Amino acid sequence: MVKLKAAAYVLLGFTVSWMLSSFLDVGSLTYITILTLLLLIGVLHEMLHLIAINMFRIEHRFVVKGLYIGFVVNVDSKRKYIITALFPQMLTLVMLLLYIFTLNKTMLVLMLLHVAISTEDIGRCLKYTRL
Repeated sequence: MVKLKAAAYVLLGFTVSWMLSSFLDVGSLTYITILTLLLLIGVLHEMLHLIAINMFRIEHRFVVKGLYIGFVVNVDSKRKYIITALFPQMLTLVMLLLYIFTLNKTMLVLMLLHVAISTEDIGRCLKYTRL
C-alpha cells in the first residue's frame, strides 16, 4: 500500500506540473526545465528549513521515508516551529516578485509548484496557530 501511495504521489506530481505547464502554454523544453528546477527548488527548500533549524538550535533529524524527504524537529515552542516551517516561503516570495517583474510563466509554474509541495508545512502551521 505504501508503494502504491508513493507511486500515486509521483504520478500526481508529474500530472499537476504538466497540467500547469499546458494551462500556461509553455513548451516541452520549458516543461523539462521546470521539472529539473523543481528538484533544485526542493533541495533549496530543505536547506532553508535547515538554516532556520540551526538559527533556533532545534533538535532535528533528517528523514527519508518513501517520498517524504525532510526534517523531523523537536521544538519547545509553537513560534519556533511556525517560523522554521514557513522559512522556505521566502523562496515563494522571491519567485512571486520575479514573476511580477518579468511575467515569466515558468516562474509562475515553479512558484505554484513550490506552494503545492509546501502544503504540509503550511497546514501544520495553521493547525498550531489555532491551538
